[in-house]
Formats: sequence, C-alpha cells, structure tokens
Amino acid sequence: MEQHVFRESRFYLEFNNGRIYYCDKDGVKVRCNQELDDYYELIEYYLYTKDPMVF
Repeated sequence: MEQHVFRESRFYLEFNNGRIYYCDKDGVKVRCNQELDDYYELIEYYLYTKDPMVF
C-alpha cells in the first residue's frame, strides 16, 4: 500500500493506491487510476495558484 499526504490549512491531498483524494473550499473530489506523478503535479499547481511568485 502506497500512501502520500499533503496538508495545508485550506487544502488536503492524498495519494492512496492509485487514487487521489483532495479537499478544498469547493468540497471533496476523487480521481481514480492516477500515478504518483499526477499527485505531485497537483501539489505544484496548488502551490503555483496560491503564490505564483514562488516559481
């Protein structure tokens, strides 16, 4: 079982056995048949939209 979790005050992202679960102000969503690279891309996207000057 492979699990990775990213948490912040307004955002939660979890990769668990090919599924990505994420929760933000709009609710909870699940994406199935995902790869770990997809998980990291979502983290990068979240960080970029939060503060574009970081990149």
